[in-house]
Amino acid sequence: MTFSVQYAYFFLDALLIPFWIFCFLYRKDLRRSLVLVGLAGAAIAALFELFFWPHYWHPISVYEFVISVGGNQYHLGSPEDVIWGFLFGGIAATVYEILTRQKLRKKTTLRPSAGNMAMFFVIGSLCFIVPLVIGVPVVYSAIISCFVCGAFYTVFRRDLLRDMIISGFSMGIIYFVVLFIFSSVFKDIFQAWWNMADAMGIYIWHIPLEEVLIASAIGVLFGPAYEYFLGFEHNGSQRYSHQLDTKRMFADAIFLLHCAVAFIVLFGWAFPSLWLLYMSVLAIAFSSDILLGYCFLSKWEFAVRKQVNPTINYDYSFTSFYTYKIVGKHFSSTFIDTIVFTFLGASLGINAFFHFLM
Repeated sequence: MTFSVQYAYFFLDALLIPFWIFCFLYRKDLRRSLVLVGLAGAAIAALFELFFWPHYWHPISVYEFVISVGGNQYHLGSPEDVIWGFLFGGIAATVYEILTRQKLRKKTTLRPSAGNMAMFFVIGSLCFIVPLVIGVPVVYSAIISCFVCGAFYTVFRRDLLRDMIISGFSMGIIYFVVLFIFSSVFKDIFQAWWNMADAMGIYIWHIPLEEVLIASAIGVLFGPAYEYFLGFEHNGSQRYSHQLDTKRMFADAIFLLHCAVAFIVLFGWAFPSLWLLYMSVLAIAFSSDILLGYCFLSKWEFAVRKQVNPTINYDYSFTSFYTYKIVGKHFSSTFIDTIVFTFLGASLGINAFFHFLM
């Protein structure tokens, strides 16, 4: 069984999802900035594909938005571009507050004027277009524009300098980890999708330096954006501390591990190189269900959560608990347990049959 490279971009998006979910669940007070900046990121990602594709890269997508003008076709991105921009933009907007435990406070006098915002967009656009026109590769033009926009923030809001630096640095590290996993699953993907002729040829563990730089630059652009445009400041005297102790962080880590396990259980069959890991995870999950009657990761997570919040109501069903938390509707634990047990058993049997007997 081979996994079509057509879905590789979706896999890249999926690698960002655990970071986004962590931000969403960890800091309820940041959800508005997570979503709003994410929507801006989605729009910008789709728009900038006009310039990036195919000059910098040419990924394979399930569907591409293309328009024809005067006989010429222009690439307006793909669903994967939109998803990537939404996830990356939201993470970048909240990573500083999460790492430093800063809370946001609305201050109307900090909101920029219409003229100031217009100046920001004009300068940012010129710093992208001018280098592009004189022959600078599009990725470096974008990096220059993002860093100039970051500098623009700090000219009028010196208090956002630390936010800008930490957001940029953090997003570079996060995306490096994501690309490392991505390129480990899809070998030679950079040679296949990226136009390396315009790159400097510098690699960090086979990842092009340009990818780390552009991720950092986008972090610089999106990190302080919510605070700057909507007039928020960081309340240094009141740090976010509600359930942010070591136990809650540990429970969140177990939750993310559980999400990763669920992803492997659902989609591991699509990655032949991960077959042994896939079958091992299936076997462990199935054994836990038979011997214990529940997933041990679920019990472990909520045993820790109950130490933080003793009133939490949990019946050892990961799916039913988080489904209710997200959509506000209860699903029968018995029904969910039956579905999970059947799926795990069937997956083990079918994969073992085709691997050993066919």
